[in-house]
Amino acid sequence: MSTGPARHRKAMGAISLILGVTMSVAACTGGGPSADAGDETTAPLVLAIGGDKTSWDPAQLIDGGPTVLTWQPVFDTLLRYEVDGSAGPNAAEEFSFNEDSTVLTLTLREGMTFTDGAPVDAAAAKASLEHYRDSTGPGAVRLAGTEIDVVDDLTFTVTSATPNPLLPTYLAWSAGVLASPASLVADDLATNPVGSGPYTFNAERSTSGTTLVYERNDDYWNAEAFPRDEIVLNVMPEETARLNALQSGQIDGAPISVAGTAQAENAGLELLSYQTNWAGLIIADRAGSIVPALADVRVRQAINMVFDRDAIIQALWQGKGTASNQIFNRQTAAYSEDLAGEYPYDIQAAQELMAEAGYADGFEIDYPEVAGFSSPVTSLVVQQLGELGIRANVISVQAEQFIGRYLSAEFPLFYVEFPSGAPLSVLEGYIEPDAVWNVFHTEDPQLNELITMAYAQGPDADEVFQEINRFILEEAWFAPLGYPEYFWAFDDGASAEALLGADPYLYTFK
Repeated sequence: MSTGPARHRKAMGAISLILGVTMSVAACTGGGPSADAGDETTAPLVLAIGGDKTSWDPAQLIDGGPTVLTWQPVFDTLLRYEVDGSAGPNAAEEFSFNEDSTVLTLTLREGMTFTDGAPVDAAAAKASLEHYRDSTGPGAVRLAGTEIDVVDDLTFTVTSATPNPLLPTYLAWSAGVLASPASLVADDLATNPVGSGPYTFNAERSTSGTTLVYERNDDYWNAEAFPRDEIVLNVMPEETARLNALQSGQIDGAPISVAGTAQAENAGLELLSYQTNWAGLIIADRAGSIVPALADVRVRQAINMVFDRDAIIQALWQGKGTASNQIFNRQTAAYSEDLAGEYPYDIQAAQELMAEAGYADGFEIDYPEVAGFSSPVTSLVVQQLGELGIRANVISVQAEQFIGRYLSAEFPLFYVEFPSGAPLSVLEGYIEPDAVWNVFHTEDPQLNELITMAYAQGPDADEVFQEINRFILEEAWFAPLGYPEYFWAFDDGASAEALLGADPYLYTFK
């Protein structure tokens, strides 16, 4: 049974792994926040990020992590991902759904142009959306099955076969990127971006894989929201190099790990901390296809009770994080304080559950370890599962392989640090039968009914999401540990703002 749109199943998975949205469905108008930059030339904003983009083709853009900063300067999106995870006006100044959330109508702002002089109109939006939809890009399935129709010069519709309340959020991500129609059929699509964003890319001053330079687009409709006249991105894979560059004043900001925060604080750098991801185990094989014992809810519940979440926050993340037994973000209405006490750390009670289920002596299970990602967690997970007699055979998985191997339902349970934004995105990413991280496609009639209700009510489905949260917690589909903190460090007066379920976007940098 497929209870909701399958638009971004595969894309969500890929983005979640690289990372490491409640939306307004009524008619909306207005613009973004503004900074009083005036006509004065400002100093460049120089940032360091861990990796470069792979292509300028809009269909190949990645939404996760600091990589978004490589394309957000040059490409405007139809809608904007707001700080609270909602979708707001952007290039489209108005948008509204029909009653059943199958037809989204958008109206563009007047007078916008691409950097090649072509108008940003409904025909251009249709060309961009269809290019993204019909591509083999990582997010193409977000628009799969949609039809785009031009109503007039500035108005168009996006129609889905089933209710698609997450569509506005997709259009605030790479699916909503606007590119000049001529560029989409040009031979240099992958190397020459032609957008309508707040900056233009200066290829002559840039070096692939090392430095990306962007200069202000004076014709941008909302230039006041981007106070810097120039953006420079330095590609620095090593955190030590980023910290050294910050301390020496070579750059203004960079993402760092919890391990780097002490050095950053000692150097007097400003830190932005945010909790975008839930961390813990996906107990994927809930029907016992590979490990029969996991089909018993008591076994899954016992696994939840064997972890001391508060101690884990201290041990793994130096106390920088929040313990939680829920994958729904505590900033959303789906999170339940009433359920926060479920699955207290109690090894004896967990062992008793295992015995009741007939597994007092435990069982064997394959457990994947991804070098450079889950290695620090592996020993803890193996040790605690051992308290239940669960003998974990650690399988080494290469970083470039683990997306495919996890999604192929090879492993019955595995550790993740994945985004938790608006409840609808959590539902589509992890819970519904076709969700990319529901890798064994587990479903239940009661849950399917709740999912259908959630899609019908969209962002107004607070009570329904509470029930969904209760169901997956009681059935122990996951064993969350908590929400680790992630960090950007800044020098020289630079700053950014955290987003719900996402790293800072360009418009939050000042």
